[in-house]
Amino acid sequence: MIKIILINLLAAVLSLPAVAWTHGNAVPVVANNTASLVLPVTNGEAVNTMTATGAPTSWAITSCSTSCTGYFAISSGGAVTVTASGVTNIVAATYTLTVTATNGAGTSGSGTDTVTVSTSGLPVGVTLLPIDGESLTFAGTAMTHTYYTNNNFTYAAADLPCKAGGTCTGYGKKWDDPTWFPIGLDWWNSGSNLTNYKGFGYNFISANDGTNMLLIKNAGLWDLLSAYNSKSPTNINSETYGFGLDEPGTVAAIGSGVTQANSSFGASFTKNRPYHVNFTSTELSTGTCCGDSETATMPVTIQGTYNGSTINQLSVDAYVFAGNASTSAVPSNVCVMYHVANGGDCSSNLSNVFDVTKRGSAYGDMVDVLRGWRAAGTTPQQPIFSPYIELAEGFLASTPVVGYGWITPEEYNWGAWSSIIHGARGILDFSGVEATQVVNEPFGIDTALQKKITAATVANGGGSGYFIGQYLLFGAGSLAKVATVSGSAVQTVTLVYPGALGGNAGVVTPPSNPVADLSGQGATFNLTWATSESVSMTTQVTNTHGLVNAMAPIINSPFAKGFVTATESADASPGYNFNGTILSPPGGGSGPGWASGLWYGTGQGGGMEVMAKWYQGGSFSNAYGSGPTNFLNGFYIFADTRYGENSFPGSLTATFTIPSGYSLATVVGENRTISISGTTFTDTFASASAVHIYMIQ
Repeated sequence: MIKIILINLLAAVLSLPAVAWTHGNAVPVVANNTASLVLPVTNGEAVNTMTATGAPTSWAITSCSTSCTGYFAISSGGAVTVTASGVTNIVAATYTLTVTATNGAGTSGSGTDTVTVSTSGLPVGVTLLPIDGESLTFAGTAMTHTYYTNNNFTYAAADLPCKAGGTCTGYGKKWDDPTWFPIGLDWWNSGSNLTNYKGFGYNFISANDGTNMLLIKNAGLWDLLSAYNSKSPTNINSETYGFGLDEPGTVAAIGSGVTQANSSFGASFTKNRPYHVNFTSTELSTGTCCGDSETATMPVTIQGTYNGSTINQLSVDAYVFAGNASTSAVPSNVCVMYHVANGGDCSSNLSNVFDVTKRGSAYGDMVDVLRGWRAAGTTPQQPIFSPYIELAEGFLASTPVVGYGWITPEEYNWGAWSSIIHGARGILDFSGVEATQVVNEPFGIDTALQKKITAATVANGGGSGYFIGQYLLFGAGSLAKVATVSGSAVQTVTLVYPGALGGNAGVVTPPSNPVADLSGQGATFNLTWATSESVSMTTQVTNTHGLVNAMAPIINSPFAKGFVTATESADASPGYNFNGTILSPPGGGSGPGWASGLWYGTGQGGGMEVMAKWYQGGSFSNAYGSGPTNFLNGFYIFADTRYGENSFPGSLTATFTIPSGYSLATVVGENRTISISGTTFTDTFASASAVHIYMIQ
């Protein structure tokens, strides 16, 4: 003590800083530490205790990696605990806390506390499976979201700036963002309204004309540019995340698509962009690419390298509902796919083509076909998108034929969710109707008036023999426009192109200037509305996309294999359960095979489709608006049926079996709950196209 006093006196004389009297005469030195937590965590849960030299009297967490500020607290004694904010927001990840300690001598340098959070608390028998393109981490308890980043897809891996000085809220998110799910529209032309598309829930489009790409970028939308777009689009930049090839006619055409894109859009255009290839029903039925004269199997094709590029996104178009006949006289692409082993002729092999093919579950099955063609056992694997879901009749009838159908709103919803149940990582819609008849709007502007039409008669003018399909599209450039409205019912419409709808009179070539030529032609029709349609196609598509967007963090979570099984009251079929087993497609691939009965059940029966997700990203508000108020950590079940529309029994009761320990199933988007008794709960499916989603608590 005398020595310290003398030193301080000398310091005062010499104007030197005084030496503080401290324990050990030094600031603390923090020892790094580690800890492990298992979800779910609780408020105040102990993590570990930090230590340091110099008997610190206080501690502080000065920073936290991965945006976890406020998730953890530290006491004056160095004890680290979980906060209330941490309970809501901590996910399966590694958090690095930067920690300091203070005593009378001052504050220490930084130490670290590395906290690893896992989901190893899964029920017995439940394991996680990654979504396409991703891998499990933390000994199979968490999952990456890095496919586009790891493959150096520069544009897709970054947020899209939609306007100077800001980014787009809700749109234009980077493709690895787990809160964002791709929903795209093919066949867009610059005359259409981009604001409408955003309102319908789309977040990327495929431009097919000489578009100024700034229009797309400033609308906060991504673009998938056709490799063979010959109409000189301008200002191609960061909005063009990738390039695509539709329906290659040969294997060589896949490589030519890369060459053509680089030639048209810049020498290095394809270097940092994913290549999306869309196949057709020909490949589905033969298992070879691409046409009857080709011999390359689809596994070889999909896994190939083409002029320096590989195929990075997959889809297929074989329309399930559009173009299906109401009798067995007209075979269906989907029916051919399922029954290639029986010669591929639906009309001779099945008693009811309409019922067998008109199933939304066929969209999900096509996802399995593509998955079966990929290299078995390798991860991560390229993302598979939904098959193109038609919004109209899908170019299938150049001359409309009585008996051909257009997809209904309920069928659209069914196909979208079946694709997700089978693991699709994006939704693709196809907007095309007859190219000579309509500017490519996906559905009309007047959303309240798109209802099913069961009958139409010519009121005056324009001749006779017209056939009007199940839908009329309204709005500028569409097939027909409203002439008279009484209440909510349309009494008459005026054809934009009189005779263009065809039927017995055949298709009349549209005039070169339809608007000008309307004067003096004006055929009008009396329409009879169906009573079965509760919503318009516009409303249904908007609602479907809205719920998918709201649930994106959950859909992008790992699959929970073994969490749920489902049976139903009308059929003993095993149905479909996403558990890592795939249907075996023609042309090679693994799985039990089409002949197993998984695709349609016993006879013409059905069974259920079911898939479970394990979400651990923290509570968030339900932007969709209909129950629950918040999405919580835990398990989610997605379910639909595998029935045909004709064979559906009118109503069925599905029984879901899950592990014990849960008491309530909240039906997402329906404002109702179901009590869980022991390990089961039941729910009613009122139609073949019914889809239900459950949050399990």
